[in-house]
Amino acid sequence: MHFYSIYYLITCKLLLCSPTIAPLFPLKREEGWWIVIGELKTNILLAIKRLIIQEKTEIILDFLASSIGKYDYTLYLISDCYMGCDHEYKFSINIEQ
Repeated sequence: MHFYSIYYLITCKLLLCSPTIAPLFPLKREEGWWIVIGELKTNILLAIKRLIIQEKTEIILDFLASSIGKYDYTLYLISDCYMGCDHEYKFSINIEQ
């Protein structure tokens, strides 16, 4: 098995410090995000982390890749407050000896 780290930098030009609009939630709610790495072919979740995005947010996700070969993964950025603003990025890793 091979150990990998993915460094992901998120920069926002909008002001994200205000609470979300959630009239049915009893408390003040801040916008949160889940960042996930998964493999669609095998339906395996490799890494997951919850974060609150500031003006500049740096994330490091660690995961294990199996044996030698090419792997197609997907990175998801999922909002825990709003529908329709999720992001999906595909990437590949080629593991050689």
